[in-house]
Parts: sequence; C-alpha cells; structure tokens
Amino acid sequence: MTLKVLVCGGGISGLSLACALTQKGFEVTVLERALKYYSTAGAGIQLGINGQAVLREWGVLSTFQEVIAPVNKLTFMRSDGRPLGTTQWDDYFREKTGLVPGGVLRADLLARLEALVPPECIRRGVTVEKVESTKPTPSVQIVDENGDTCVESADLIIGADGIRSRVRDAVVRDEKPPTFSEMEYWCGVCPEPELNDHPTFEQDELMELVGSKKWFLCHPAGAEGARMRVWTLIQSGRERPEDWTDDKPAVEAFKENVDKEWPEFISALVSRSIRHYHLGIYHREPVPTWFRDRVVLTGDAVHAMPPTAGQGCNMALESSYVLANVLAEAMQQPATASDRSDSSDAGARIERALKKFERLRHTRTNNLYALSKINAAWMVAGGRFLTPLKLWWIGTWHRGKENFATRLYEREFVNECPALRPDGSPKTQQPPR
Repeated sequence: MTLKVLVCGGGISGLSLACALTQKGFEVTVLERALKYYSTAGAGIQLGINGQAVLREWGVLSTFQEVIAPVNKLTFMRSDGRPLGTTQWDDYFREKTGLVPGGVLRADLLARLEALVPPECIRRGVTVEKVESTKPTPSVQIVDENGDTCVESADLIIGADGIRSRVRDAVVRDEKPPTFSEMEYWCGVCPEPELNDHPTFEQDELMELVGSKKWFLCHPAGAEGARMRVWTLIQSGRERPEDWTDDKPAVEAFKENVDKEWPEFISALVSRSIRHYHLGIYHREPVPTWFRDRVVLTGDAVHAMPPTAGQGCNMALESSYVLANVLAEAMQQPATASDRSDSSDAGARIERALKKFERLRHTRTNNLYALSKINAAWMVAGGRFLTPLKLWWIGTWHRGKENFATRLYEREFVNECPALRPDGSPKTQQPPR
C-alpha cells in the first residue's frame, strides 16, 4: 500500500523526513517556500551522536562525514580564558557507539539532505496558507511564486514548517505564538586559517567559556580544508526577530563589547568572522497532541526548544526516523478487523501509526525541552555568589576517564536515541491515548 504524503517545509526536518519516506517507498512531495538554499545561510550545528546514528541507520552517513568536523573533546574555561577542565571523550564514545559528536555547517547539512531526495519530490516557491484536517482526505491550500492559489490533497500531511508553523493551526487549537525565552544570542563563523596565530583553538575541540550571566561556546564545523570555527554567545536580552539578520552597525558595537569582556583569542575569533547574526531565542511550550486526523507535526513545528542543549537538529532527525518507521510498519502489517470495517483501510493504519509516533517521541522531546530550559537558566545566571559556585561545579565535571561530562552527554543524548536501541524505541514513553 503506497501513501501519498505532503511534507510542508523543506528544512532539516522536512528534508530528512522526505529522505526516510522515499527510502521506504512512499510517494512524497515537499512544499518549500524558499526558491533555493544559500551557501551562506545560517551558522553551524552540533550534530550529536544521536543525529549521526540516524543518518547511519538510513545508510547515508558517509555522504555527510566529509563535512562533519569531529569534536573529540570538551573544554571549559573562565571568561578570562583560564581553564576549568577538559574531557577527552572520543575513545569512550567510539567504543560505545562507533561515533563521536561533531559540528556541521547548516548549509552543508541542508545541501546533502536535499541531494538525497529525488528532485521531482521537491516543489519550491510555494507558501502554505491553510491546512484542513478533514476526513477522509486532508488538504493544504498553497500559493506559488506567481501568486496563484491551489489546493492539494494527500493521504497524510506532515507539518515540518518550523516554529511558526502554519500546519500547526490545524492540529493545536487556541494556540499561542512562540514564547520569547528572555534571551538573545550572537553567532557566527570564522575560517580556521584566520586563527592559525591562536594555538588556543584546537581543531577537534568544543570550547565553552563561562561568564557572569553570559556563556560563549565555539566548535569546528565543515569539510577539512574549508573548516570553520562556529561560535555562539548567549545572554539575557530583549525580544527581537529570530531571523538570520546581519545589522552592520550592531555588529561593530558587538565586536567592541567582546573586546572589553572576553579574552583576546575570543575577540580575534569574532572580529575575523565572515558572518555575524543576532537572534532572539524562542521556543514552543510542549503540547499533548501532535496530530489530528491525518495531519501530524514534527520537528520545530511541535518540539521547538531553546538551542541551549544543542539538540534541535538532532531531535528533528530522530523524529523523522521514528515517524518514517512507524508509518512503514503500519502499512506493512496485516489489516485488523477495525481496519476492514473502516471505509478507509489506509486511514485506520495512519491513525495507529501517528498514535505510536506521538507516544514514542513525546517523553523524549519533553525531557530535552526541559533540559534546554534548565541549561538556559544556568547559562545566564550569575552574581557575587552564584558565579563562583558555577565555576567550581563545572570544574568537578572533568575528573576521571568516565567523568560527569561524559556520562551526562551519554545519559541525555545517547542512551535514549531510537537509532541506537535495538527496537528503535526509547526507554521512557508516553502512555497511549
């Protein structure tokens, strides 16, 4: 039984889902507003062991390895550059999973995901205006680049259209807009050769500097020979757009503040960067329902979280992996008595699959959302007593081979990854509804 699936949104979530669904024989169309992806769009992403495990399960990890910079160790420093501790975790994780954390440029990840989807499956220049979840066939109203409106229907519509999802309106009733996290962040990318005079930066290192009410981190990303150093500064701030904007006067003022507040090697990193972005940090409060009839949400459309755990992309990949698997499983199973009594066998199978998807992913993403919120509060906390306590506590993380830093990463990101578990399901699940 072949399903016709419309995926609204051609970002990381939508493209990864299209890749998985086409592998399993579904008829997929991705609806994407952008006419093309730009090689300079965005900064970098921490592609964790869990995200890479998904790509490995799909048999495509080798396609991405040349643009993933390995992160073999984690180093913490004070805001003046004095070390707090280092954890070398590559041998431990390679032995456990065959993988190590990595960094990738957003544009590289998107380009390679798109290359895995047949070109005829992607429609660009179309904007989703409205989605109807009516039975037996849901539909989506779209506007193309010429302003012409049409309605498309499918067996299943998937909202992978980001934190300001239009598809979400068909699933979540009485919805509030995305929540501002009371934080902002600056980020950017700097070519590694620009930092050759700064031996502080090591090619395989995730470096985090702990300030009072501020947090700076940087890591490598991109192909060897064209490697970049991606950096982020997180701090309390006023509400602002989450678009990738680059305001030149604001950038210059930011550079001056970095010169005053951070060590010289961080100032060099920021000033020599080829792109700078200033964004507000938004998130979506978790909701109990991820689907209605034959319309389902995934990625940031349903589990958008602050970037303070470095797991937004990885959660999108995990959700794509699980959703594609449960849909394929439902279509392959023999029809039940209830299926045969239903006017649409496909509809009953889809509903079972979506219930299972929601159950398998709800607890996992809620836990990571909670961790992101805790990390966000921790990063911008400070003061006369709290800052010294933070520095002392972080310094204790790096004692011994299997230290707290390693075990924390493993517990939160690796152990519950569906692509690293024999049955593809997490240990903790939401009860069926």
